[in-house]
Amino acid sequence: MQFYRVSGLSVASEIDLPGLIAGTPELAPQVTIRRGPVPESLPATTASGPTWLIAGKQFLFRIPDIARFLLNDGSEIVVAPESEASVTDIPIFILGTMFGILLHQREQIVLHASAVRVNGKAVLFCGSSGAGKSTLAAALAQRGYLLVTDDFSTLTAEDLGAPLVHPDGRSGSHQTQYKCAPAPRPGRFRQRTRQASPSSNASNSPSSASKAEAGSPPPSSRAWLAHSSLLSV
Repeated sequence: MQFYRVSGLSVASEIDLPGLIAGTPELAPQVTIRRGPVPESLPATTASGPTWLIAGKQFLFRIPDIARFLLNDGSEIVVAPESEASVTDIPIFILGTMFGILLHQREQIVLHASAVRVNGKAVLFCGSSGAGKSTLAAALAQRGYLLVTDDFSTLTAEDLGAPLVHPDGRSGSHQTQYKCAPAPRPGRFRQRTRQASPSSNASNSPSSASKAEAGSPPPSSRAWLAHSSLLSV
C-alpha cells in the first residue's frame, strides 16, 4: 500500500501513483484506491452518459480499452483494468478525471487550473485543456516560483475569510495551503508577475523553496485567480 496526500486528503493506494510525493501512513485514510471487480452497470441509475453512470453516491466510469472505475461516496476508487497492457496508463486517469469526480462527490470546489506562488500569493490559471495552464506553471517554476498545483485546484471555504487552495501532491509542488483573493485587473497581471520576480522576493526564491521542503514552509497567503487567456494580453 502506498500513501499520499492529494488536494488536502490522505490517500492510501494499492496502485502506485508516479509523480506524487509519498505521504505518511495513516490508519484511517480519507480516500482508498484499490484494484477490484467493477460492474458494467449500476442499478437505479439517476443520470448517465456514453461512458458513465450515476446511482446515488456511486459513479461508474469506463475508459474503453483502459479500465472501469467505480467511485464510492467520495472515499473510494475501485479500478478494474480491461487488459494488463493498460495498467501503466491507469494512474494518469486516477490523478486527473477520477480524482476530480471524487472531489465533487465530497462537495468540494474543483477548478481546472494550475497554480504557482507569486509575490506571497497563489496565482491560479484557469482554462480548458490545451490552453497552456501547465505550460505556464512549468515555465514559472523553472524561474524559481513555487508550484502549488498542476492540473486541477481544490478550494475549501473557511467560516470567515477567503477559501483555501490545496496543493495537488505532485512532486515539485509546494505542500502548503494558500488563501484566495479576488483577481487583479487583467491589464495589470503581466506587470505584477514581472515585478514579483524570485530574485526580488526572498519567499519565492529557489533557496526558500529548499527550506520549505526541509520543514520551514512560508505562511499561508492570499491568491490571485487569472484566466490563461491573459497570456495574450
